[in-house]
Amino acid sequence: MLVASPLRSQLLPVGDIPTHVFRSAESRPEDVVLVDAETEQTFTIGDIITTSTRLAAGLTQAGHGGQVISVFDDTNLRCVYVYYAALLIGGTYQSLGTDIDAAQLRHRIQSSATPVVFTTRRYAARLEEATYGMDLAMHALDNGSCRYHAMCAARCPSFVHRLVDDPMFAPVRITGSEAMRRPAYQMYVAGSPAPLTLSHYGMLSAQQMGRSAAAPMRTAVSAIPFANAYGIGNIAHYPMLSGSRVVQLSNVDAQTCLAAIEKWKPTTFLATYDVLAAILANATRRGNKLMVGDHEFD
Repeated sequence: MLVASPLRSQLLPVGDIPTHVFRSAESRPEDVVLVDAETEQTFTIGDIITTSTRLAAGLTQAGHGGQVISVFDDTNLRCVYVYYAALLIGGTYQSLGTDIDAAQLRHRIQSSATPVVFTTRRYAARLEEATYGMDLAMHALDNGSCRYHAMCAARCPSFVHRLVDDPMFAPVRITGSEAMRRPAYQMYVAGSPAPLTLSHYGMLSAQQMGRSAAAPMRTAVSAIPFANAYGIGNIAHYPMLSGSRVVQLSNVDAQTCLAAIEKWKPTTFLATYDVLAAILANATRRGNKLMVGDHEFD
């Protein structure tokens, strides 16, 4: 079977990556494209475009244009706001990873010179302890501020405080071959920085798999953590460009994944090899069904 790549050879300036995606999707502002599997909170195209742009305007106003904007969380869907905002201001989206100790976390923040980190209540206390004494802005992606203790609440207010309505805001345009080789996304592999460049993201953003207005939305279930190289980029681009709805899992054990597939009836399951291997290792086949413990799945 011959599989042809849908990627175009023409690269897009970083500022055009979110612009390209937004323009492809802006005619469907009410479409729900992201769903939190645990809470069933939904995100529409209009919400993603508006909030990402307002966050980018707020980061620019605070003097963070072109800088590394970091996230200390793996699955909160509001990370998509931060991802697009970082690209809109000509900066780099950095996924710090959550499976590290305090010393490693502090080192990654210091070495990348990131001025702001977005996190969630689940990880706020760890972030507060690791960055004690540092000149760093922290914001909670959860509703409301973090409430572990008074100091944390004061240092980690809700991300909504960064949202600014600025009709004069415009995405940063980065052109030229040298500029296109700068990082757009940075993760860590085996403890070392592993950046993806603007040219790579320019090609990813050029992929478009549209659907007709009359066609029903397809559903995909995602078990890819955002710290993974393909996590946040796929979750941010795929539903906006393809006319699909992505249901994001925060727990990726075999039973949870199979239960989500059974509930949401997806046409696509996005997962890492490790997740798929774990499902197969914990499941047994019985006719056309899979058994995990006492539970049976189609």
